[in-house]
Amino acid sequence: MNHLTTLGWFHLSFAAFGLVAGAIQLLRRKGDRIHRALGYAYVYGMIVSNTTALLLYRFTGSFNVFHAGAIVNFACIIAAMIPVLRTPRAPDWMAKHYRWMAGSYIGLAAAASTEFAVRVLPLGSRGAVWLVAGIAIAVVSAVGSILIRRNHPRQLRSAENATTS
Repeated sequence: MNHLTTLGWFHLSFAAFGLVAGAIQLLRRKGDRIHRALGYAYVYGMIVSNTTALLLYRFTGSFNVFHAGAIVNFACIIAAMIPVLRTPRAPDWMAKHYRWMAGSYIGLAAAASTEFAVRVLPLGSRGAVWLVAGIAIAVVSAVGSILIRRNHPRQLRSAENATTS
């Protein structure tokens, strides 16, 4: 990874933090002070990661699918935070927050798997790179969506119990 610029290392650091913080958030109880603190850390980390992603052009030399992904991820973060910050909160605010935040995390995981595959696998042509990237994004997005959807009701119950206790 000696080929990363300072900005690339900065981006990688915040993205890696997001992967760890997001995984912890998805696995632990919702609604308590730790959830809120780690959640805000994730949001700020993703804002930095997405912003730095938009400044990196070494892969293709121009705007590409990874830049579009950063914009979509940023939109997911905003959509996830609106129900949290709005007062009064809508009855379904937790479901909206969970869905959008989970979408942000799936996007981050898909980008990370793509980055890993593209940098580690010995791919000879640009076509092979895009094929592997597409497969990685599709597989991670599909598996992530299934897991998030399957755990959705349990996660919401956990959050509702935390806010009422």
